[in-house]
Amino acid sequence: MNFTGAALLAAALIAVFAPGSSVQAKAAEEVYDLVLFFGQSNMVGSAMGYTTNPFTDIDPAIASEITGIDEDLIENTVSAAKVVVDIPDGAALKYSLLSDSLVPVTGDTCFGEWGQDANSTCIGVRFNPAADAFEPVYPGDAGLFTDIASTSSVSTNLIHEFCAEWYQETGHGVIVLFAAAGGVPLEKFLPVDDPDYLVGYCGAYIFEYIRASVIGAMQKAAAEGIPLQNAFFVSFQGEGNARDAKYRRVYQKIISDLRELGFTKGALVETSNTIGDPELVSGVKRVHRDQEAIIAEDPDLCLGSSLDYDHYIPDRAAYEGSDSVWRDQWGDLPYDEAYKRARLFTDTLDSNIVHLNSTALCMIGRQSADSLASLAGLN
Repeated sequence: MNFTGAALLAAALIAVFAPGSSVQAKAAEEVYDLVLFFGQSNMVGSAMGYTTNPFTDIDPAIASEITGIDEDLIENTVSAAKVVVDIPDGAALKYSLLSDSLVPVTGDTCFGEWGQDANSTCIGVRFNPAADAFEPVYPGDAGLFTDIASTSSVSTNLIHEFCAEWYQETGHGVIVLFAAAGGVPLEKFLPVDDPDYLVGYCGAYIFEYIRASVIGAMQKAAAEGIPLQNAFFVSFQGEGNARDAKYRRVYQKIISDLRELGFTKGALVETSNTIGDPELVSGVKRVHRDQEAIIAEDPDLCLGSSLDYDHYIPDRAAYEGSDSVWRDQWGDLPYDEAYKRARLFTDTLDSNIVHLNSTALCMIGRQSADSLASLAGLN
């Protein structure tokens, strides 16, 4: 695989997005937007409470009032990991690089490279330098987390509701590109030859996977007569960089790289971290300041959603201490009540509260679709 690929990428961009092309001429009949979703575990959707509903004992109207999550999403919640999302037929397609295919997105779709074959169940993708190609990842593979370029989703995540809302608000379909894995630091989304690329740890060749997917999706869309009008991105990443002073600069480099791939506008979802953990408070503040600054400085970037950050709560000592920022954020509620409300956004499993539940993710997806559509002038 030739990772430089500049000529191929340029040709693909011209063929798909250039005014006057045969594909563009069909835009009035049917239009799709290419949307890349990248980030870490909350972008994947990592709630594991498949049997418990966080809103079981709360009236939906009251739950909506105290959480800010739309009532219909609460009513459609099945469990912490499942929300019923109605995506109209043809409103969204997802692209798989391994199978070079575009398949319809439904409320039950798993995003990422996923499927069953003779080997096992594929749960992601990684680059194999010896074969010069991307290949499936299976449970139990050696170096799975170190080498993975993107994992697959298993629960309802923000993308399902984003697609439904995008179609309703803009009339455009979505072709979904997905590049996310749990615990992946921001530096991993840079090209592997970038000086700031982080060697080792978790994840590898993620940008190269994104680039290959962009080229593949555009060529597949052109071959099947599917008109693409725009290319946008949504990011939900930050928990893995709580102690990273380079976050702002690295994110801006990633935006520059994505622009070279044809992505013109994006939405940044603001992050927090595990609620109640005293070791993470300063890191949550640091990343939030950087994310706010990144959005403010770039007219082609919008706040997708601040739902996660707005409902973060630190440990009791930080909450009740001299710095009132967290008490102000919760309207000066007593700590126990604020923490109880914060738990309505997380997985119901006590061991997994770093991850948002699917209802919160759906609200983030809806808000991100509205914000990005507004930025792009499509609603």
